[in-house]
Amino acid sequence: MNADLSSHLARYDLGNPLRIDLVNRNRAWRIEHPSGNWVLSKRPVYDPASRRVERLEPASHLMSELHAIGQPWVCARLNIDGNYITVDGEDLYQVTTYEEGKTDWDNRSFEIIPDLGKAAGALHRYQETDFYTRLPNFDFDERAVGGLERRRNELREYGTGSLPSPHVVDEVIAEFRDLTTKLDRLPSGLIHMDLSPENIVTREGRLARIIDFEAFPAPYVFDIGFAALYWTTVSDFASSETVINRQGLKSLLQAYTRERPLNPDERQGLKNALVWCAIRWWSRQADHSADRDPYRIHSRYHTYQRLIEIDEDWLAECLN
Repeated sequence: MNADLSSHLARYDLGNPLRIDLVNRNRAWRIEHPSGNWVLSKRPVYDPASRRVERLEPASHLMSELHAIGQPWVCARLNIDGNYITVDGEDLYQVTTYEEGKTDWDNRSFEIIPDLGKAAGALHRYQETDFYTRLPNFDFDERAVGGLERRRNELREYGTGSLPSPHVVDEVIAEFRDLTTKLDRLPSGLIHMDLSPENIVTREGRLARIIDFEAFPAPYVFDIGFAALYWTTVSDFASSETVINRQGLKSLLQAYTRERPLNPDERQGLKNALVWCAIRWWSRQADHSADRDPYRIHSRYHTYQRLIEIDEDWLAECLN
């Protein structure tokens, strides 16, 4: 064990570990210790505008409280200074409980959608009743617009056939900004925003734990939107077409609202939130190149189109 790693473990009172395993190259280590099994994660601080330290400190506190009352979140560990997050130069460190299980797309199971909706609803309801953060909503404009501009450049370079015109991107940017203004007024708090199969630990096909809580302060409905994208949209890579698993989406919405009913403004803005999340998702699509499969350039655009087509009356019925 190198001196730097040893120093960080000492900050979390995890000196003299029984075993250390590298989980992610120079970013995460599994620590087997007499006090339990832990993961030491190293992340960049990023620029001040990301407010990452400001977000992760209360988020670590929040998920630890949820863990303590039996919710499926990992527990964070305090350092010797009484903080969850340790900042060291351009990096920050966080320690959370290690969870056995599977966390990848190949193990995506629609059976856990109700558990996921329930967990998201409990996360948001707990903040409204027992945990107050009072952080201003995150400003996604620069990152989303930058990503969409890269999508425009890709369409100009690689676009053919049925691909959207590069000019469509300008319309989508305007739509994103309009939706942001409308949705920013909705009830907000710390959201996970990445409830993907990679961040859901499953055991025997069921939800066991939720990990990697980066905690964006934003409208709660965004967690519903991103969960819907990851768990209820199915893409055909041969055609780039996407279909919505409507039963899965209905199951997600009903499980969520049984735990935390949406208020009238949230119900009215739900479709807008789904579309906003799809635009944000498209903006973050992996950059295209000549050696990538053609579907990658526009599969997420097609997902955005499918969500635009969802009937608002049908969504309302799902919430009843």
